[in-house]
Amino acid sequence: MDDHPLADLDLDERNLLAVFARHGRDGRAITTFSLTVLGGFEGERARFSRALRRLLARGIIKEAGGDPFAGAPPAYRLVKPMPRQQIERTDDAA
Repeated sequence: MDDHPLADLDLDERNLLAVFARHGRDGRAITTFSLTVLGGFEGERARFSRALRRLLARGIIKEAGGDPFAGAPPAYRLVKPMPRQQIERTDDAA
């Protein structure tokens, strides 16, 4: 993955990306509930939604889809597996 989409992430986007770095960098999907809790967005639905939409628009994450359970929460995954060092380097740049 090109570093350009990661170059100018805001703090909320970096927090969400850090969750993917810890729990989903190998391509595993993470539910919105888990992203909210692990990213520190409890009670901050507008900030969470904005950061999630921006990561989607940049092409860094995508909807996981294909969940066989009705009523399951939406989930997202990285578009491509990403080395942890690439995500951490982006974190350090800010």
